Parts: sequence; structure tokens; C-alpha cells
Amino acid sequence: MARGKPAAVAAEAAEGPSAATAAAAATKATAAGQENHQHQQEVKLQENHQQPQHWESRDEWRLQQQQENEKQQQQPQERQEQQLVRRQLQQQQLQQQLANRFKQECPGVEILGQESCAEHRRIPEISWQCGEIRYGNTTVLFIRNDLLNTSDDHLIEIPRCINTPWMRTLKKEKHNVSVLLLNRGAHYEENGLFIPELNATLHEVREAAPNTLVIYRSTAVGHPNCTRAIVNPYNEPPDASSFPYHWGDFHEQNVISKRLVREIGGIFMDVERMTALRPDGHMRPPTDCLHYCLPGPLDTWVRMFYHMLIQLL
Repeated sequence: MARGKPAAVAAEAAEGPSAATAAAAATKATAAGQENHQHQQEVKLQENHQQPQHWESRDEWRLQQQQENEKQQQQPQERQEQQLVRRQLQQQQLQQQLANRFKQECPGVEILGQESCAEHRRIPEISWQCGEIRYGNTTVLFIRNDLLNTSDDHLIEIPRCINTPWMRTLKKEKHNVSVLLLNRGAHYEENGLFIPELNATLHEVREAAPNTLVIYRSTAVGHPNCTRAIVNPYNEPPDASSFPYHWGDFHEQNVISKRLVREIGGIFMDVERMTALRPDGHMRPPTDCLHYCLPGPLDTWVRMFYHMLIQLL
């Protein structure tokens, strides 16, 4: 009787060459699996920006990633600031062209640029109550009457308001006035006075100049406690219900004005919402948070008015 072989060798001898082939294949599969697992780990490291496994290098990696993220976040802001600078330069160029034209046609009119806006000085009344610009066959006439009072009496005085007569000019030039742009400004009156006064003014305008295109601009609110640190617009208009100077009442009166203007066939130019989004650019923050510098948000009003004229005339 032959001496017995070890179990593993006996099994191999008993099963023959096929068993050896299977064992080799299993060993190869195991090695391939380990290689595939190692490859997946490498891919995972690459997806994680090849984060090192030791803690000291990991801290350095985290710091590097944080710096890269901050840099990526700053790039859109830098592009936005560059675009803003370009737009401001374009507006300044346009304002300079307009200022040059004003100086040629109206030597007594003072032009305030953006640099002097913060140190704004009140212009003498003779130059900011009334002004006229002629260009070819076109005349632009500006007359300030804060409450749109239609009386021609120079002696009527309204506290804190300018009352330059204007209706007689409209009646005299009614056949030559193509467009009349009206607004009462931020000069609040109770609805008991505001509604009948504006309604009477609009009907008198329509009777005096039946063929004139009448456009009424809404009144924009100010922004209490504005500062020079405010550089970005709001995403939504602020709640003006608690604002001073009756600014919170302007929305209701704008709605009323829109109805009255449409009743006489006029056009309502609504700038309230868009301007409420712009707490930046006020004239003298924090003491003047109602008026704006030029160039600034008011340039959008001009563009809006221009496109309205293109469509309507």
C-alpha cells in the first residue's frame, strides 16, 4: 500500500490539470480585483482633488481649496464691478455732452457732475425754476411748479414749494407742444387736496392742449439712513410704511395718479418700483436720501422716457 500524500497535493493529483487551471484563474481574478479596487481609490482621490491622506498635508490642501474657492467667488464680483465702471464712464460721457450743450444754449444754468454732487450747492432760483434748450427745430422747456398749480399769479406763495407759472405758456404754444411731461415731485398733500387738485390740472391741460401727448411720471420714494457704503441695489422694494416725510404714502397717490391720467387720455410713466430698488447714489448721504447724483439711477428714467417717445410718436 502506497504512502499517502498531503491533502492538497492529493486533491490536485486526483482532480488533474483542470483543478490547477482553476486555482490559477482564481488567483488572477483576486489580483485583478485588488488592482481594480486600487484604481477606484485613485479615481476617488482625483475626484476629491487628490486630497492627501496624512493630516498635515490635508490641512494645507484645505487651505489651498479655500483660497481657490474664494478666488472663484471674487471673479464674478470683479467682472460685475468692471461692467459697472464701464457703464458709469459711458454715462459720464453722455452727461458731459449734455452739459456742454447746456452751457452753450443756457450760460446761466449750472451743471452739477458726479464729483461735485456730494458738495451740492443750491442753484440760484433764476436758473433752476425755468430753463430752455433749442436744438434745430426742437425746443425743450423746463418749468418748475411743485404742485402743478395752474394759476398764472406770481404772487401765490406755497410753503416750501416753487410756484413758477406754466399754464399760460402751454396755452400760448399749444399747437407747438408735442409732449408734456408732468410730475408733482415729493411734495406731499393729503388726498383730500391732492386728488381734486391733480384732477383739475389734468383736465385743464387737456382742454388747453387737446392734441398734446401728456405723460405723467410717478413719484419715487427716498431711502432713510442711506450711506455711501450702500453700493448694490435691493432685490425687492423696501417696506415704506414707516418711512418719514410721508414717503410711505407715495404708492397710493401714484395709483390714484395713474387712474386720473388715463381718464384724460394721458400716459403714466411708472418709475416707482425701479427707483425703490436703488438706495445707492443719493446726493448727500445721510442728510439727503431722496435726490440722486448724475450719472446715476435717474439715467434709467431718461432711457425709459426715450423709448416711450420712440413708440408713441
